[in-house]
Amino acid sequence: MFGVETPEFFASRNIQKETLLHNFHPLNFNHLFYFSVLLVGVVLPSLTVLSSRFNSIVRRLGIQLPQPQMTVLFILTFASPE
Repeated sequence: MFGVETPEFFASRNIQKETLLHNFHPLNFNHLFYFSVLLVGVVLPSLTVLSSRFNSIVRRLGIQLPQPQMTVLFILTFASPE
């Protein structure tokens, strides 16, 4: 569309040879999705509960995270069989 060539890194890992995330091989995209859910749903909320310093940084930056009680639901997401 813009006359820009797709970099080889993306072309070799992408089903349609484009740089859009939804065109990546499903396995790679699934890993990225699960990592993101784990990070935002479990790791970061847990750190805000365990570390007042981390909590103050998150609040100061205005980062929106799920409520700590929701962490259990995110953990169950990873514990459920596929």
